Parts: sequence; C-alpha cells; structure tokens
Amino acid sequence: SRFAAAATVYTDDLIIPTVVINIVRKIMTEDSGTWKALAYLEECKTQDPGFNFRVRYDKEGMPNSILWMDSRMRSNLIRFGDILCLDVQKRQYNRSGFPYCSPVAKDDDFRAAQCAESIIVEETDEVYAWILKSMKAVEPRWDMSKLRIIFGDQHVSTVLLQKLNIQASCTLRGDYYHLYNEVWPKAFCQHFQSIKHYLKAMLESKTQEEWDSPFCRARQALCYLPHLVQKLEDIHQQPSYYAGYYLREMGGSLGMMG
Repeated sequence: SRFAAAATVYTDDLIIPTVVINIVRKIMTEDSGTWKALAYLEECKTQDPGFNFRVRYDKEGMPNSILWMDSRMRSNLIRFGDILCLDVQKRQYNRSGFPYCSPVAKDDDFRAAQCAESIIVEETDEVYAWILKSMKAVEPRWDMSKLRIIFGDQHVSTVLLQKLNIQASCTLRGDYYHLYNEVWPKAFCQHFQSIKHYLKAMLESKTQEEWDSPFCRARQALCYLPHLVQKLEDIHQQPSYYAGYYLREMGGSLGMMG
C-alpha cells in the first residue's frame, strides 16, 4: 500500500489518475494483506454478532472494495440515516495508502454519527452506490427510501441517486467545505477573491432574495468575463444543490451546510 500512497501525483494530465487507480486496484487484488484483512473480518463476525461486512469483486472475482459495520454503526444508520455525508479520505492522508470512506450522519446532539467504514479503489458514483447498497444489505432495517439528503463533493453526481432509484425522494447537496475551499477557487481562479463573499452569502442564504441578490452582484463583478458569468449562472440555476435557503426549507432547524 505504501506504493499506492507514493503514486499520488498532482497534475492536470487526465491519464495519471487512471494509472493511479489501476495501481491501487492491482495492489488490493494481489497483495496478501487484503486476504488477511478478509480473514480478520470473518473472525470479527464470529466474535461480534452485530458485526458484518461486504466485499466488492471485479470481473475476475478479485476483491477491490471492502465495507464493514458494527452494531453501533448499524444503530446510527437506523436512527439518523435520513441525511448522510459522503466523502473519501484521499490517499495522501491515508496511512494504509487506499481511499477510505466512512458515511456519517448527525445524531440528536448534532455530533457526527459514523454509519459504516470502507476501503475502496476509486471515488465514483458506481462505488458510492455499492457502499450505500452494502449498508442496506448489512442493516436491512434501514429504509433507503427515507434518505432525504446526501451531502457530497464534486465526485458525487445525480447519477448516484438514479443508481439507487431515489432521485424522486432524495436531494443531492454540494458540500460547503469543498465548494468554498477547493471547487470554486479552482473554477474562478484569481477572480475568486473578488466574488467569494457573494458565493458565501449564496451558500448561507436564508431566503431566496438572499440567494438572488449576491448572485446579481457577483455577476456584475465578472460582467467582462463571459465564461465566468456562465459558471455563475450554472450555479444559480441549481438552488437544490447550492442554495442555503433551499436546504433550510427542507431541514427546518437542521443547521447543516455540508
């Protein structure tokens, strides 16, 4: 796994991420540590009746993703699993060298409530769908049709909702942190500094007026850059994904931005 971590390279070359994913996949399927981990999970299952796990296999029948849940996670999912946050801990921060995902909810004291843990090979809608389906398989008492909101970064799209057949009952939301600190600074480049307070106001808006007004001011600030104005308009046309007021109307006193 140390080779997977070392293989993380920051570049605009679209080929590099594919190469890294293939390296991670190869390590997971061929390294003896994966099989030892599966044996350990089997032992955990015999020792703890509330513990269970699922394994995702590739076309050759080799494992490429693992998810596990204990009784505490299963309880959290049943009690608080109508709103979930999905994100992957990147390889460069992961001691074992693999992408790690732990879906979390918020408990009644507004603390993070862990619902599962998983080690995966890539961050895609297909893998996220497998994670949620596996959680349902491990804890069948969880009703996925009651899932109201999913928070995710730019790697999560509405394709996930379609794969789970919950597009009519669940709303996908952009994560506040990723949008404000990663996605938008990259999208607007040096111009982000001049409009970031308007974008922040849109994310935190309490009414539609508080959503529309900063958009108009940001649009005016970038009026001489039509390609960036288009990006602003794309954001404004998706209040269900970005607007604070939309989220507040859905969650009442939810108090969550992502």
